[in-house]
Amino acid sequence: MKENRTLKHETTIHAGLILTILFFSLCTTAVAQKVPDVNQAGPYAVGHSWYIFEDDSRVTEDENYWPVSFNVFYPVDPEDIIGINKTTYYRDLDYSFWGPLVEGARNNDGPWVPNTNPVEVDQELEPAYLNPPVSDNGPFPLVMVSHGGGRTGIGMFYLGTRLASHGFTVAIINHYAESDFPLEACTTNIKFALSRLLDENETGEILYGAIDPNKVAAAGMSWGGTTSLALASGKDEWCFEGNCKTLDIDPRIKAVVTLDGSDFVFSLPELNRITVPVLSIGEDWENLDVCFPFDIPGFRARLHAATIQAHPSYRIDIHGVLHGAFQLSKGEIKRIITKYVIAFLKTNLSGESGYQNILTPGHALAQESIVSFFVTEKGSLKAGFFPEFVDVDNYDTNLYFIRQPGYDEANAYKEDE
Repeated sequence: MKENRTLKHETTIHAGLILTILFFSLCTTAVAQKVPDVNQAGPYAVGHSWYIFEDDSRVTEDENYWPVSFNVFYPVDPEDIIGINKTTYYRDLDYSFWGPLVEGARNNDGPWVPNTNPVEVDQELEPAYLNPPVSDNGPFPLVMVSHGGGRTGIGMFYLGTRLASHGFTVAIINHYAESDFPLEACTTNIKFALSRLLDENETGEILYGAIDPNKVAAAGMSWGGTTSLALASGKDEWCFEGNCKTLDIDPRIKAVVTLDGSDFVFSLPELNRITVPVLSIGEDWENLDVCFPFDIPGFRARLHAATIQAHPSYRIDIHGVLHGAFQLSKGEIKRIITKYVIAFLKTNLSGESGYQNILTPGHALAQESIVSFFVTEKGSLKAGFFPEFVDVDNYDTNLYFIRQPGYDEANAYKEDE
């Protein structure tokens, strides 16, 4: 009896020790999973560098080699910015807008000449510093950002500085000759820039060790979103000015983010073969009827959000926001966009824990009054919902989730009892 009581006592002690160890282990895990606040700037200072390369496999109309220019923002240890020039408003550097020589030419149309005038950026940006050393915590995931049609990369700087502060290296490209939707030129620009960046990662002076080549995402606004999708889906045939080509998938791209991205150039089988995680952020359903610039319902993220069956495939609607707000974003719209992009990339590109709870309809219902959040929708080629192409001017809206789960319940009128 005494032996049994002793054994029971010892067993109780052992069980108590195990529970105590488990408790502290769980506490330690909980502490380890605590992440920086994605609603504001992250723990890193932001470095900035600018590059221009010539792609000698292509020539411009004036027979110069094809220019590929991009700004890079990257994480820096805060103690390493002491004595480094701040470029918060980017007044001290040449960002090489492609200045037109012909009156009436668009931003990026040729002939190509660098604009040598300083550029002041009227955006809410984290301070960036000229060419400090990359943080010792690297290498970091890389995000290749592509701007919208008729614009320049400078409008996406808000995404670059915020993501860099949270531990991403971000390259924001300026597309030369991006007008009239030359998808082949834009995807080639991104692929070329990515290759040069990976070279800099191996041998460069500034970006040495800044990039994890196995963790690369493509992101873009409007036509830049189309470019990002094309890198992950490929294109069976792309024709421009009578010249038709096949665009190949870039296997280096491991995730895609579109900001009110367009999809009208893709067949549904092309979109359906995207296998990497995708985040589509766009206008809400009610505003699609007035979307800029084509006023075509469904021109934006609806079709590809429902057709892409990769897991996960997230769709976010920001209510009351029109197309132009996804570039040069400020205030609440900047916070929402960068919050969800950071949470998505941390979870699905970096493989970090602690952000997944943000990527749910419940979080949006509880925390974001103008956001609707959707997980992989029901539209699928395999399910027989779609023909090869869907007329963007007239398609069945029942293929899509118009309300996020829990929306009606959370917003229903509550009668007095």
